[in-house]
Amino acid sequence: MDNRLEEKGENSPAEKSDAWLITKVKTTLLFHGTKRVAKAVLIGAVPPLMLKTAANPGGLPMEAFDKIRAGVLADRSQFFKDLTTAFYGANRKDAKVSQGLRDSFWLQGMQAGFRSV
Repeated sequence: MDNRLEEKGENSPAEKSDAWLITKVKTTLLFHGTKRVAKAVLIGAVPPLMLKTAANPGGLPMEAFDKIRAGVLADRSQFFKDLTTAFYGANRKDAKVSQGLRDSFWLQGMQAGFRSV
């Protein structure tokens, strides 16, 4: 018996799509069973379309993304430190944003691979 996912037709999910992956995991669990599996978790980001386009007039102009790229290239560490102010609203009156939270954000940004940022 073969547990490969072989769906054909108009309604079959595109290979490597989220729907394909979910179906593949379910098929594998059904075939092999769950005796040695406690949980199966599928985690993925669904980033919104942030760029301003004809279809998304409320998006950000390309210049905003150019500034991010320039900031990261110029001084990545300082970019992430400065970003915490706006990201957490630390510049707002009566904001209660701890330095520890800002440091944690900076650390996560610095741990990300350069190509990821």
